[in-house]
Amino acid sequence: MKIEKSIINTLIVKKQFKEHILIKENLLKLIKSCKDESLKSKDEYFSDNIEKLDWSESKNFKREWVNYIVDPLLNNLTEMITPMGFETYLLTEIWFQQYIKNSEHGWHIHGSNYTGVYYVELHENSPQTEIINPDDLTKKQKLNVKEGDIIIFPSFVIHKAPKLINDCRKTIVSFNINFGKINKKYF
Repeated sequence: MKIEKSIINTLIVKKQFKEHILIKENLLKLIKSCKDESLKSKDEYFSDNIEKLDWSESKNFKREWVNYIVDPLLNNLTEMITPMGFETYLLTEIWFQQYIKNSEHGWHIHGSNYTGVYYVELHENSPQTEIINPDDLTKKQKLNVKEGDIIIFPSFVIHKAPKLINDCRKTIVSFNINFGKINKKYF
């Protein structure tokens, strides 16, 4: 696990999802068979073209793919938040997004305390998630991630998934979490 300082002087926590190799193929099959939607909007504020996602079901934790992944995900998240000083957290939403050639997700933020991304499919030539410094919109940073990584960062961080220009599908699981109890050793 790695805790990095970003350009916005806040923590970004990254680790390899322990069970990635074991669950990837079955997770992708479950995602393929579930109810989904697409998101396409382009105006002066948004530039979104996501081929497949289930955001409208993000609070439904009874979806088959969510049941399949939730226990290993929560185990990985527990390992990630402990060094940050937190003892508890609540997963508030979880959804997947799939990108194909020319797909993108423009600049946006999330609700909750922190947001996270698990990179289920990420070809080495796929563009990296970018974040922007809210104090200086000219400063951007690409997050150094690879397939199988999980990252969590504060939900106020402005970020995007740049346009996918190759023919390799990209699949992520995104989630929002609220941190709870702070470890007493930090008081």
